[in-house]
Amino acid sequence: LFSGLFMGMFIILIAFFIQTGTVTTGSILFSIPIFILVSAINLSNNIRDLDGDKENGRKTIPVLLGKKKAICLLAIMFTFSYLWV
Repeated sequence: LFSGLFMGMFIILIAFFIQTGTVTTGSILFSIPIFILVSAINLSNNIRDLDGDKENGRKTIPVLLGKKKAICLLAIMFTFSYLWV
């Protein structure tokens, strides 16, 4: 979630601020689905690495939730970002 926040939402807001000199409510609302989609990319990568992360003791969301629930969360994230737009 942190990588989605920084690589998705903040980059959009920084670019918007550089071009306009302000951050508006619209720019924040526009950046939310991008934040979710960047987080979804990282979540899908963590789902792919689930077995290795378990073996090495990493505490990623798929390790904590389990594979099926993590895939369900990924589907919810895609659906939410689509509906948001």
